[in-house]
Amino acid sequence: MGNFTSKTIDRRSFLYGMMLPLVPAAVVGPLVLIDNAPTDNGPVGQTTTNTVDLTETDVLNLKKIASTEVVASLKGVAFTNQTHGVVDTILNRVASGKWGSTVGAVGNAPWQFSGINSNLKHAYGTLEKMPATHIKRKVALEVDRWLAARAAGTPSSVSNHLNYLNPLFSSQRSLKAWGWRVVEQAKKAGYVYGAGNAKHYHGTAPDLEKWRPKPFRIVIPDPVL
Repeated sequence: MGNFTSKTIDRRSFLYGMMLPLVPAAVVGPLVLIDNAPTDNGPVGQTTTNTVDLTETDVLNLKKIASTEVVASLKGVAFTNQTHGVVDTILNRVASGKWGSTVGAVGNAPWQFSGINSNLKHAYGTLEKMPATHIKRKVALEVDRWLAARAAGTPSSVSNHLNYLNPLFSSQRSLKAWGWRVVEQAKKAGYVYGAGNAKHYHGTAPDLEKWRPKPFRIVIPDPVL
């Protein structure tokens, strides 16, 4: 607020607009997975042939969006969980088709990610206008880890939900329209990621329920050997 073919865990990193050497998962470091299992009824664990095939550009755009959404100063599980939640929400939105079929279309949709396309002073306007050098390395590395895990079959950290918010930094209008419902969903399911005042509450706004995607798997780009 997103036909399964198993890919190798080795993958490219698209940090700072340049291709870095292949980094095996064992070298990058171990995955830090969520510490609370999903509890609502969603696609987790269901067999599916639906896929979201990510391109190199999709991966780069995921890192751009996540860099504007994730609170990079968070530590440990609070940081990794929040990163996973942001990535999984974007993937769910791609799978839903409501905002388009690419990460770029999802990220550039007006007023969906305030750091990208809004009238706020700090917004870039579009993903294309955000320099790759503004990608946060810490966030980018965790996005790589999580995409590798998702491609290997790890379920979404937010089921098939399409929204998240921090009620401390949301307008009263948004909270009344859909925000408090999402907060309630998040608390019930355990989809609250972050710490202190930097918590994301994941759920789905009432008018978007029909857009929650069916079960899907993701395919990440093949590494160049």
